[in-house]
Amino acid sequence: GENTVAEHTFALIFAISRRIIESHERVREGNFSPTGLTGFDLFGKTLGVIGIGNIGRHVVRIAKGVGMEVLGYEKHENPKVAEQLGFRFVDLDTLLSESDVITLHLPLLPETEHFLNEAKFEKMKKGVVIINTSRGAIIDTRALIGALDCGKVGACGLDVLEGEPLLHEEKELFSKRLKKEDIMVALEDRMLFERPNVLITPHNAFNSREALMRILKTTEENIYGFLSGNPKNPAF
Repeated sequence: GENTVAEHTFALIFAISRRIIESHERVREGNFSPTGLTGFDLFGKTLGVIGIGNIGRHVVRIAKGVGMEVLGYEKHENPKVAEQLGFRFVDLDTLLSESDVITLHLPLLPETEHFLNEAKFEKMKKGVVIINTSRGAIIDTRALIGALDCGKVGACGLDVLEGEPLLHEEKELFSKRLKKEDIMVALEDRMLFERPNVLITPHNAFNSREALMRILKTTEENIYGFLSGNPKNPAF
């Protein structure tokens, strides 16, 4: 569900920009004061979308509806799409330096692992918001922690984490012979959990009733197509 993931992307952006989690927790504690909960408007801000595939395009549509300026980066630019959706393709350095919010929509490939690293964080605006609903290893977790520590990244919303496979079953940390690097990544992910300016959801961006029904329908069509000798949506 491309629109489903795009909507979750903006759920994270809205929650960060309007301090939704902190506000809710304060009210649950019986405190109805808004002091210290000042957020920021998205209207007029610049959103950098890295990866203009189906999900990225849905993100652009939502952003334009909010009144954001949108910059896009894609290895293979499609000017027609940019014209239709009303955004600009720019080089990566321009996107990093001009965006107030940056959202990642890339597949995890050897060339995209740790796509956001220390060098790229250094090129960003101070206080930038980072959103990742694609794959955890797109971001170098250690570099992200450093960027949070120095204030380069003001906040981030993550639906995926680099050490996610180990976080699903923490007992695996003790029951298997794991590489030192894998254990370190899992521990670094844990360091993000306690930060007030980091919002994490459990790889839940796909998880809407409508998206699950679409997945079931596609699976059903694939099974019937295969059995009838007319496969649908072949992957090879």
